[in-house]
Amino acid sequence: MTTSLLTAVAMIVRSILLRHNSGDLTGRMNVQYHVLWLGLACAFLSACGGSDRAFPVGGPVTPMVDTAGNPAPATDNGFRLLSNNNGFDLIEGEAITVPVSIARGASHDATIVLSLSVDGNPGDSRLSVSLAGEQLPAGNNQTSLTAFFAHGVSRATEQQRSVVVTASDGTSTESVTMLFNIRPTSLPDIYLLVGQSNMSGFSEDFAKQADPGEPDEPVAAIQQLNVTANDTVRFFSVDQFGNPAAQVAFPDFVEAEDPLHESRDPNMSGKPGTRIGLGLTFAKQALRTDSEHRIVLVPAAWSATGFCNTGGFFATLPDTPDFVIEGDLGWNAFEPTSPVFGGTTLFRRAVVRANLAIQRSGGILRGILWHQGEADSENAECAQEYASNLATLVSEFRTNIITDARGPAARGQFSDVPFVAGTMSRGNDSRGDFAQFSTTKNQVDNIHRTAGSQGLITHYGFANFDDLVPSNGFPCGEGSCVHFGSAAYREMGVRYFQALQSVLSAAQ
Repeated sequence: MTTSLLTAVAMIVRSILLRHNSGDLTGRMNVQYHVLWLGLACAFLSACGGSDRAFPVGGPVTPMVDTAGNPAPATDNGFRLLSNNNGFDLIEGEAITVPVSIARGASHDATIVLSLSVDGNPGDSRLSVSLAGEQLPAGNNQTSLTAFFAHGVSRATEQQRSVVVTASDGTSTESVTMLFNIRPTSLPDIYLLVGQSNMSGFSEDFAKQADPGEPDEPVAAIQQLNVTANDTVRFFSVDQFGNPAAQVAFPDFVEAEDPLHESRDPNMSGKPGTRIGLGLTFAKQALRTDSEHRIVLVPAAWSATGFCNTGGFFATLPDTPDFVIEGDLGWNAFEPTSPVFGGTTLFRRAVVRANLAIQRSGGILRGILWHQGEADSENAECAQEYASNLATLVSEFRTNIITDARGPAARGQFSDVPFVAGTMSRGNDSRGDFAQFSTTKNQVDNIHRTAGSQGLITHYGFANFDDLVPSNGFPCGEGSCVHFGSAAYREMGVRYFQALQSVLSAAQ
């Protein structure tokens, strides 16, 4: 491109000298026009620095033309609006600046006023444009347009957007349409997985089918934070739940593979665990076909936990201040005042893990998936406070997880990060019947169903799994029908994604 531009400059100089000697008005106007083009060519040479691109983003620059495709002013006292309308690649989250120029007739000295209009796209209003200068007085024939496509609640889709630049000198008006090819970001989408056993995955043993072509096969574009297992080896004290060093094994990220809540040893071909959950199927639904899309899952669930004090796993540990004891394990965003409720350990751990994923991958938090409720359905006080506790949890997640490339607007009171919840199992087999809920369990279940419609939680998605029962071909999972089985988990992943899409559609 440098060689061709130098040749063009030489031709323009030669033309200027010839035109200068012609002596007529048309010749003088064309001299002025060629001088303008000489300036633009030199500016391009300077900006390119000898490279093959005139702009930081986009294809090779083509010569600028006016709205009719004519290279010269129509009249001695007229003007033409010049701009490259061949199309620019604009990457989500980035900005580009392109030149906008005026070619004036020999006697044109009026001030030209510029304005912009963006095509009306009701589904995506993230494109913003601005001019470096909106008025061009006599002697000033060039300004620039900056276009920016912001990160949104979901990753951008490939699309073409148009910007109309209009110029007026009070007598005549010119306009030109500039095309921008929107390209999605290459930053990964991050999803936080929280709740109790049905989120961590308690399918039948030996349910995993992860060989090539099988439903649980890992996919290179779907990664996970390589989290440490839910045990007392790492989490032997309350402080460990908030300790970043206790959260992740080496390496930080691996191909997502069931069981998601177990770490993967890089020296082994895969994880030894044989149970699955819903997270990997969800991610496969969310994965787009373009080659740059990546997903990072952040597993942070723990079985038999809730806002309620369930004790259980840690009740047998030494009763010392340094050890997690009954009552510490819980999803509360703030320390409770009643002993009926557990602690804040799991909330704090989930925030730390989400923060690590954002910091170490550069990704964007696109959603929080929640499956829980059983642990809060056995106590009347816990069931009564479930709505308030869940709403507080969501608010504090959206506030306390660090900002990502979307910036501070995606956090805090007005955060639009989607939160998706699903129904508890109604399975029934020889080990027990969970089809009919108790009064307190119905109370919790109703909150899951109505949290969005009742305005309890904004940007809320709901997935219904009432039909995922053995009589419909969905066997229960490990232990009892409180757990879904592998076939159900795979379907749940699909429905969680569909619920997420409903949230995103409503947001647009």
